[in-house]
Amino acid sequence: MICFARSVTRGNAVSTRLWARRWSRTGRLGTVLRLSSGTHNVTGSTTVASDIAGNSMAAWSQHGSTGQTLVFGRRITATGTLGPITRLGVGDAPAVTVDDHGDGLAVWQSPGPYTGPDKLYGRKIARSGGFGPKILLSPNGRFAHAASTPWGHLAVIWQQSTVPWPVQARFGP
Repeated sequence: MICFARSVTRGNAVSTRLWARRWSRTGRLGTVLRLSSGTHNVTGSTTVASDIAGNSMAAWSQHGSTGQTLVFGRRITATGTLGPITRLGVGDAPAVTVDDHGDGLAVWQSPGPYTGPDKLYGRKIARSGGFGPKILLSPNGRFAHAASTPWGHLAVIWQQSTVPWPVQARFGP
């Protein structure tokens, strides 16, 4: 699965939306799918991860109507069916990972880019594509990266958002 932002022009208004296409094992690109919705622009922060069956989870940040940047997530099945858009929380710079069975984690920094110190939040992903409750991973973190083993062990690494900016990590199921 690949995700990309593309501008759409309607009259004099230009908005940026998030799109996805499945890249098959045979090297063919599938149908273009619109992931984001609403009237606000998607930022440059997008991420996608896929399980062994070809189901994917995408996460992105998008400007909200109150001026805040919001993080959203959405499941895309192996057949191209889109799950509901879920607002994960306030923030930016999401990262997502899923294991071979589709369980995983979405993480992001909040409240947003360079307002510091940022907090680092996450929500577990169920293989059905649903998201668990928001959890605080660090009271001081930004630029998170997430990874998982095929069997569901998770790792998150991030930079502390205050001086001296050390790199920190958490591991677990």
